[in-house]
Amino acid sequence: MPAFNKLWLEDEDVGQDTLIKELTDMGEEQEQVFGKAGEEELLADEKDEKTQLRPDPLRQLIQCFQRAATSEQSQTISIANDSLFVNFAQVMSKSVHIEDEDEGGDDEGELDQAQKEEISQALRAEQAVLADRGAAIMCLMYLSASNGEPSEMVAEALQLGIHLLNGGNVNIQKAEGLGMGAELAAGDNQNLNDSEFTCSLFRFLQLTCEGHNLEFQNYLRTQPGHTTSVNLINCTVDYLLRLQESVMDFYWHYSSKEVIDEGGKEYFLRAIQVCSQVFNTLTESIQGPCTGNVLNGPIGKQMVDALVESEQNVEMILKFSDMFLKLKDLTTSQAFQDFDTNRDGWISPKEFQRAMESQKMYTVEEITYLMMCTDVNNDGKVDYMEFTERFHNPARDIGFNVAVLLTNLKEHITNDPRLEKIVEKAGSLLEYFDPYLGRIEIMGSSKRVEKIYFEIQESWLEQWSKQQIRYFIYLSLLKITKTGRTTGVGN
Repeated sequence: MPAFNKLWLEDEDVGQDTLIKELTDMGEEQEQVFGKAGEEELLADEKDEKTQLRPDPLRQLIQCFQRAATSEQSQTISIANDSLFVNFAQVMSKSVHIEDEDEGGDDEGELDQAQKEEISQALRAEQAVLADRGAAIMCLMYLSASNGEPSEMVAEALQLGIHLLNGGNVNIQKAEGLGMGAELAAGDNQNLNDSEFTCSLFRFLQLTCEGHNLEFQNYLRTQPGHTTSVNLINCTVDYLLRLQESVMDFYWHYSSKEVIDEGGKEYFLRAIQVCSQVFNTLTESIQGPCTGNVLNGPIGKQMVDALVESEQNVEMILKFSDMFLKLKDLTTSQAFQDFDTNRDGWISPKEFQRAMESQKMYTVEEITYLMMCTDVNNDGKVDYMEFTERFHNPARDIGFNVAVLLTNLKEHITNDPRLEKIVEKAGSLLEYFDPYLGRIEIMGSSKRVEKIYFEIQESWLEQWSKQQIRYFIYLSLLKITKTGRTTGVGN
């Protein structure tokens, strides 16, 4: 298997994503041929029995891995070094075609509803091929067997889990044992050298809660039936605050230097990436029907306590977010474009600095810091559009989730002067995202009214502001109001 992976999967990189599909299709075709050949000689019940006994190689392999994950003590090799599972999980992941979360936003608006539904159905079909044979349970077994210790095996199990859960697959979320028997501990090795692993872990946890999956939201808070129960909601908040401390240390380390080296820039971008994913996970785990995780109870108070304890770090995150969010407004303004005389997207560092000074959007300290973050080409010029995208987009992701969290806390916790002080300091951030923060109340599966927060895309706002759309909405609301009066709704 390792040789197969090295020579074919890595070097050739051709057609391996169809391996699982072809393997399972072959099994189904053999069953059909077998059924036809014996149709005249076998009774119906005998034929069904023989067909059921027909071996399914993929199911057999998954069952072998499940047994291995639950019987590690009898093995001479640690499950963390199970190279066969690692290679197998990579093949499995390739068979499920998912779109990278960061790349899907621009093209999504170009697809009509029928195309989106077709893509969604194809994804679910690929996921079902694996899930129906026990792949989701297998992932949880391996994660549980890891005892929270990071390894290549855990990383690949998380990636396979992400591929299986992507798109909010409810059937797999509700698979037998999902959220009930796995100990998904975050582990002690939480540093930015493991940023890819950390993002995979929190992305996996986010997907288990997607679509307001009540069972797993509860499971993240408390694990019934275990001798030790870990509140992963609180752990996530604690980790986020430790990450803020790390970012703050980074800031003070480089504040006295003239330029940030390549290693420093890479570290900073990794911190932003991890911070964004942790916020996404936290937002998903506290929304919806799970009363234990909502913010008007002990979880909310603990979050406020944690924010107050790390108030200086929170202020630094708000400062970074505000600073990088303004970049796009700066570089797309006409006054800034005038510095790019030949319109090629490149300007000198001095021009970049003068442009920021002329717009009066930044303090001297902020301009100095932004100049430290810039890269120059061989001609000594800055690609200001690439620079903007590199820092603005992650800052927008983090900023939006901070806005959701603070808005949620503000609406659930009243008369807490500590929270009011934090919200006041985040005023600029909240004002920036207010037009993009949508709220809707729905009747959830728990028969309770749930308030859902979501991001409003800029293109949606443009459509919404069109006169014909506004008039149509007005007529619709007028009709609903009249219907309510006629039927006595609201009386």
